[in-house]
Amino acid sequence: MPINHIGFASYDNGAVNWYFPCPGNKDKGFTPRTNLITTNYEYDAHPLDQYIQPGNIIFLQFYVKAERDAHIVLAPTSEPAKYNERAYEIVLGCWSNAGATIRSVRGTVSKADHLENNMISAHEWRPFWIRVSPNGLIEVGKEIGRPPFMSWKDERPEFNYYSLASYDNGVVDWAFE
Repeated sequence: MPINHIGFASYDNGAVNWYFPCPGNKDKGFTPRTNLITTNYEYDAHPLDQYIQPGNIIFLQFYVKAERDAHIVLAPTSEPAKYNERAYEIVLGCWSNAGATIRSVRGTVSKADHLENNMISAHEWRPFWIRVSPNGLIEVGKEIGRPPFMSWKDERPEFNYYSLASYDNGVVDWAFE
């Protein structure tokens, strides 16, 4: 029996964006490896294994579409309740989309800040990257080839998972290459 139609849904008023790679897709200009959408401040962990490059460098390249508050955590464990001082939260579009920050643990003291109005957009995909070197240097940048706009060094890095979230019911659309 041939399949002629397929249906998609979400549950309990959940927001979901579906993407299908198509040749010549001009809307995004890229074919994402993973698409996720977050609508709250609850983290869902993903292993960093596929983002480890030669020399034990962690490198995440992704696109964000959101009005504000795109949160990504780098942590040693997959359990958000066990995040401790060894976890770092990177927020793009924080302070009503006026900048970015790297902070230890969830919602605590900033280690590095960057001021830039309209850092992210609800209307267009914005490219970003995060690189973590074995010496603990966490760098955040826009577009491949551009220098980092923010960095922080942790003397004892231990990152095995990344997690994504948004804040205050904001919707963040993520696409990872």
